[in-house]
Amino acid sequence: MTAHLALLAKEVNELANAARISRAPEDVTEKARMLTRQAIAMLEDHAWPGPYAVEQLAPPGDGMLVWKPDDLRRTIPYSPFLGDLNPTAGRARIWADGDAVRGTVTMSPIHAGPIQTVHGGVVSAVLDELTSMAIMAVGRVGYNQTLTVSYRRPTPLGAELQLWARTAGQTGNVFLTSGGTP
Repeated sequence: MTAHLALLAKEVNELANAARISRAPEDVTEKARMLTRQAIAMLEDHAWPGPYAVEQLAPPGDGMLVWKPDDLRRTIPYSPFLGDLNPTAGRARIWADGDAVRGTVTMSPIHAGPIQTVHGGVVSAVLDELTSMAIMAVGRVGYNQTLTVSYRRPTPLGAELQLWARTAGQTGNVFLTSGGTP
């Protein structure tokens, strides 16, 4: 993983959260917008045209999918909710625990749904990624065909959430997975 890009993603995440909760006056927001436009212009000169994927580590020739069971963020670095190289991600730790996936994530105001809770679509996206990682934990690669989420209680913003997922088995070409927060 490229440490300097992870730091940039972290700081852009902090900027997005600061903008999300800001009540700054117009003169302050205009100055911030000017600085943001300058930063965008600097980065555009170094843009990679794709293709893009959550597991894409680098431009062609520098590697793709890498299984790192002790830090699965390195397997999906551009994940929009769990990856270190995506500025929209929460603060996450994810690892393989035998044939299961475990981890923690803390979501911030940019992930808000109803008052002080994480948006349900974000919750389902995190579960989608976790269950796909559980398939990898048993040595296969797969993506969700069907995802059913039961929301038992609100998911709080700013709280460290415990995560888990596992594969229950395979039926034909389909893996049965489950995941959630204990």
